[in-house]
Amino acid sequence: MKKSINAFIDKKEKIYFALSFAISIIFWLPVVLFLNFIILIIALIWLINTKRFEKSLYWNGLLIYSEESEDLKNLSSEIKVIIENFKSKLDNIMIPNIFIMSGGGILNAIATRILSKKYIILNGEVVNLFLERDDIDGLKMVIAHELWHHLAGHTSFWKSTFILPSKIIPFLWSALSRSMEYTADNIGTFLTWNVQKAAKSLIVVYAWTHYMANDIDLNKFLKQEKKASWFLGFLEEIYSFHPRLTKRVENILKFGENMRDFIG
Repeated sequence: MKKSINAFIDKKEKIYFALSFAISIIFWLPVVLFLNFIILIIALIWLINTKRFEKSLYWNGLLIYSEESEDLKNLSSEIKVIIENFKSKLDNIMIPNIFIMSGGGILNAIATRILSKKYIILNGEVVNLFLERDDIDGLKMVIAHELWHHLAGHTSFWKSTFILPSKIIPFLWSALSRSMEYTADNIGTFLTWNVQKAAKSLIVVYAWTHYMANDIDLNKFLKQEKKASWFLGFLEEIYSFHPRLTKRVENILKFGENMRDFIG
């Protein structure tokens, strides 16, 4: 005759467990409430800082394109050409808000998302670097690279949050980041439609020398990759979130060989 396991449990155990459970509830309830309060405070601080950063763009930056109005009238003729070129090559493309801000001497451009709004921030130094020598394709490459980070979902908060646990796998997060940069370089090259200019634009930004841009020999530049040992190159790469410049230029040139295959 089979009996239920409950038949073997002492009656006092049930009483004592119920009492222990009730006392534990009294302990854990304020702990949970406190943790929720801390999370709420952190979220509130993050929200305030995020909105402050967003407002600082409007206070201290130059808005050259607004996704709300899609107004091209106030753009410089060069950037207007770039925006119209993007729209002609990609169907139903949504260009995010584009700002120019001082980089304090740093050459950089970033794609960022503030809540539901997308932004591309160009350091004024980068814009000047290319426009001073009428290098429209070089500037196009920079803007297209950041634009694709948005279009490919690289700046998605939910996507980044969902894959956050994958950080426990060594080097996976950095490998993903590097592959995203290659992807953005590919679309930047496609929208620029000038492989040489796309590759040289990266060198110009990294080396900060647009005066020598026309004299850059890409084949000689790629040979610099072999100056360091394979092992040191491997170590440098697995720890980096951005591919090294020689690798990015090599990727652009390889992509350019088959670029016409992407025309429908």
